[in-house]
This record gives sequence, C-alpha cells and structure tokens, in this order.
Amino acid sequence: AQAGAVNAFIRHKESNGKRKLVLVWDCSGSMAPTHNVCGGRELLLALASLHRQRVAEIDVWLTGNGRHHQLSLDSTSDSKLDAINPSHGCESYAGTLAAIPLATLQSASAVVCFTDGQLTDGDVNAGEYRNKGVNLVGCATLAAHTRKESKEYVRQALVRHFGRAITRETPGELAAALVQYFAQLPAK
Repeated sequence: AQAGAVNAFIRHKESNGKRKLVLVWDCSGSMAPTHNVCGGRELLLALASLHRQRVAEIDVWLTGNGRHHQLSLDSTSDSKLDAINPSHGCESYAGTLAAIPLATLQSASAVVCFTDGQLTDGDVNAGEYRNKGVNLVGCATLAAHTRKESKEYVRQALVRHFGRAITRETPGELAAALVQYFAQLPAK
C-alpha cells in the first residue's frame, strides 16, 4: 500500500508540480520510543528518500531543548539521519516555528510537525499561522501508545497545537497517509 501511495504521489507530481514541505522534527526525550522503536527513524529516512529523488522538496528542522537546527537532506547521509536520538528536555515548537523565516513557511505546501503532542514549553498558535498562509499539520505514529485514551489524547493535542492531525499506527501507514495528503495539495 505504501509503494502504491508513493507512486501516486510521483504521478501527481508529474502532472501537477512538485510539493515543498517543511518538516519540523520533535527531538524531545518523550519522542525516543516513537523515534527509536515505533518507526520515526524509518519515516524520516523515507521522507529523505523522497527529497533525494526530487519527488518533493523537503526542509527539515530538528527542534528540542530550546534549540533548533536546519538539516540539509542533500548533505546528510542516511547513517547520520539514523543516528538522530531524541533526548532533549522539551520540544521548543513555538520557538522553532518562530525562527524559521515566515517566507519559508508560507512557500511550503505544508509544514509537517512530527511529535507525540506532549508540548510542554509553549503552545503553537495554529490560527495565527493559518492567518499568515501557513498550512500546519501535526503528525504522529501511535504504536507507542497502548491505550485508546492516550491515542485520542495525541490526536486532540495535534489538532489543538497545529489545527490538523494525521495519525496512524505504524510509520508505513503514516507515510502513506502523508503522501495522500501531500498529493492533494497545490504545488508551490
């Protein structure tokens, strides 16, 4: 199913133009199980592959502990991407989004925020960003959350912080859902 969704995205790109995405990757300690065990690492590598194949233009920003770092997917090897280990004390989404030039956020088809929804150091005002023409989307894999209530908490937190949420159990399912979402967005 994931390969079919990727192929659909490629076909859509050929007929309707390439998508530009800004990916903000939560590197806080609470993301360690999601990243290391429940497929976050694999999702990051899959998105890097789409970027390197020029299927999508993807800017990656790592966020956590009051800091942010822009990561070049063109010059960062898969082994270095694989070595990313979320371990910081907080997410810093509000500060990282504020640090990314507004023109960069506005030029993206979507700004995808990969997180578990546990934002402890400041809310993101999704409405303010939407009013500025920024399409924020929170996304998460849910396999690390074993109770139905915690899965619903993640979905609600993503909607509260980012206005939209795309969640799936596994990274493969999330990748397919993201590709389907991206394919319907206008090229920028």
